[in-house]
Amino acid sequence: MRTSFARPLVSCLAAAFVLVAACRGAPSKPAVRRVEPVRDPRWADPEPPTDPSPVAAPSEVSVVLAGPPTATDPPESLTAVGASLETRKVEALGLAIDMPGPATAVAAGAGLGETWVFERPIRGSAYGLVVAVSRRPVANPAQLALAATEIGSKELAATGAEGDLWWVVKPVEGPVQQVWAARRAGLWALLAICTAPPDYLDLAVSACKTVRVDSPAP
Repeated sequence: MRTSFARPLVSCLAAAFVLVAACRGAPSKPAVRRVEPVRDPRWADPEPPTDPSPVAAPSEVSVVLAGPPTATDPPESLTAVGASLETRKVEALGLAIDMPGPATAVAAGAGLGETWVFERPIRGSAYGLVVAVSRRPVANPAQLALAATEIGSKELAATGAEGDLWWVVKPVEGPVQQVWAARRAGLWALLAICTAPPDYLDLAVSACKTVRVDSPAP
């Protein structure tokens, strides 16, 4: 009887001992400690940098355009421009003409259909003396006047004739003025169109009046 009561008691005591030993043998997991940063009381946040020349918004940007170029030299005088004369010959057209030089030359077309353009720049001016020569079926002064007024002004400032030479002067158009001169050469006429600023019109008239037959056209 005593033996049967003692066995359950011993079993209970043994189980309790094992449980207590197990709880002691398993140490508890330490808690994680958070480290808070310590702010230096003397620290001051830097201020954002300032741009001494801020960039303007697209709507505020303005573009300054350069003005028209200004002439650094005064325009040449009539005497200076007309001081040196050159005789320009065009063999394909069988003609010659006298004009102030030095002048550049440009040709277009071929044979009797050629047109030659000579240009003498005028220092200090945006426009020079331009002389264009060609052949054209002009038979009388009326036809010359009609050809001269095909483009531009329909009026003429002056007209003239001298033997087989006829000429017309057109009014000023923009910054230049034109002279048309024709000299009879068989069935055709030798045509000269001289363009210059109005202050140099006398030189243009003189140049156009020199258009002449130099040799028989090939």
